[in-house]
Formats: sequence, structure tokens, C-alpha cells
Amino acid sequence: MKIFRLVLSALMCVNVALTFTVYKNLSVSGKGLSQTTNYQGIISVWQVDVFEGGIGSRAQFLSKVAKEFEKKNPGVIVMVTTHTVSSVENNFKKGIYPDLLSCGNGIDFQNLSPLCITKKFEGGQINGKDYFVPWCKGGYALIKNTKLVDEENESKALPKLLVSKGEYTQPLVALSEAGYTAKEVIVKPPFEAYAEYVLNKTPYFLGTQRDVNRLISRGAEFSVVSLSEFNDLYQYLCLTTTEAKDLEYSRKFAEYLLDNSVQDRISEIGMFSQYTLVKYENSPLNNLSQSVANSALSPLITKEALKETFELSKKAVCGDKNAQIKIKNMFVKP
Repeated sequence: MKIFRLVLSALMCVNVALTFTVYKNLSVSGKGLSQTTNYQGIISVWQVDVFEGGIGSRAQFLSKVAKEFEKKNPGVIVMVTTHTVSSVENNFKKGIYPDLLSCGNGIDFQNLSPLCITKKFEGGQINGKDYFVPWCKGGYALIKNTKLVDEENESKALPKLLVSKGEYTQPLVALSEAGYTAKEVIVKPPFEAYAEYVLNKTPYFLGTQRDVNRLISRGAEFSVVSLSEFNDLYQYLCLTTTEAKDLEYSRKFAEYLLDNSVQDRISEIGMFSQYTLVKYENSPLNNLSQSVANSALSPLITKEALKETFELSKKAVCGDKNAQIKIKNMFVKP
């Protein structure tokens, strides 16, 4: 029993000594634990890819920008995680929301808060308030195999067209709005369409900035026409939090991401900016980078409406005037 008491007494002495040492160190610095770390909070950002990017990863780019933001805002942590449309909507059903959501069309949005930032995007406004703003964008391109196409004598009536179509994208709307028609249209998922173009030497290929980047890397011979009238390849930011402190730093991060100093670097991921000209030296990407669309689809468009739009676009690209009018009625101004 004496031995037990001696051991217990020794442990208590050590504990008191350690406590005193820690307290003394904090006291000398004049700061408590919370003051030392200056902890402000964690901002969660969910990245959802609903269309192909350019090169690299949009999530990695966001993470890189997040680290820069953390250095400028000590105590704030920005966590970027990758999600799918289904994982986002499943979390929404459980009442789980990020602070910021980076996404494109095709999501059933919930819990939205106004962004209240300086950069504007008319197509992302609801009742005059800004809820969606694109931090980067892609673009549709009519890609021509210069070995197979006589560009001097061609018209906008294409005999045969291969189309890259994502689940939520509307490439044929972009083609129709640019005044093109096509007699035969072959629609395939993005990578299958690209592979078909490369292997089978298709003259006309309706793709995006992703296909242009791939062909540049391949050293292929081709030309590009930017289909600039319509675009729905926007990577939006929106707020899905109502917590006061989270709102403050989420909006601050959004402002930083949209600052020209960051927007000028979007060439790192082979994409474009809505607000500044992203330059690509001696590259076909310059045609797409300079384009500013006149029409878009609302970020709030439903999956059912997207399917309807695609069915209409197949008719529109064949010259159906009624289908073209119906599509135009769905447009918003970017």
C-alpha cells in the first residue's frame, strides 16, 4: 500500500510540474491556446465535374488556391473534396451541405445563400441576387481534320458530324446557334467520340476544350471553329451554408478565386475565364478563350429539362425551326 501511495504521489508531482511548465510558456508569450492558433474555422468546398475539363484536375487547382488563401487568412482551413452529382444529392437528402459547391448543370440545388460578391453573372441571378458565378469555363468547338476538309469551299451544312456528348451537356445547341446544320449526326460519350475521331479520320468533330487539349498533346493537324453563341460549360460556385462565420469566409474565398490574379492562371488547367482573357501562345485554344457566349441555360435547369433540350437540339441541328424556337425560350443571358 505504501508503494502504491509513493507511485501515486510521484505521478501527481510530475503532472503538476508539466501543467505549470505549459501554463508558464503560454503566459510568457501573452497568448492562450486559441490566440496562439488564431483558429477561425473550416470552409468545406465540394468539387463536382459534370463536364470534361481541359488538362489536369479542377479539384487540384482549387486545393492549390485554397492553400494560398489559407496563408493570407491565418486560422482558416479550406477543405476541397471531390463529389459526384449523386453523392451531392444524397448528402442533401440527409441535410448535409458544404459551405461552397463548385459544379455545373444537372444538380437539384438546395439551401442556397446569396454570394454577395463583386463578380457578376446574369444567368446565375435569382430575383436580382447573385447565387451562381462561374470560376472557370469550357467551350464548344467544331474541330476539322484539315487533311479531309476543303475549308475554302465548305458550307455550314455538314454532311456528317461526330459529336462528343456528356450526360448534362448540350453540344448540338451550340452548333445550331452558330448556324450549322448536319445531315448525319453520330453522338457518343466524350472519350469514345475523341477516340473515334482519331482512329477513323472523321472530317468534322463537335467537341470541347478537352478534345482540343488532347489533340494538341497528340500533335494532330486540325483547325478549330469556336461555337461562341451558346455555352453551358460553366464551373459555378454557389453557397450552401447559412452559418454567419462560414458565409463570411466562403464569400472571401470566392472573391479570391475570382480575382484576376487567380483567373489569369486558369491556363494551368487548360480552361477559360468569364472575366479575363486567358492567353495561350500560338494555340487553337485562343479561339475558344476569346469567346463570350450570348446565351446559356440556367444553373437551376432540371435533369428532365436537360433531356428535353437534347431531344430538341437533335431536331434543331437538322433545321427544325420550331425546335430552335423552343430551345431559345429556355435561354438565359450569361
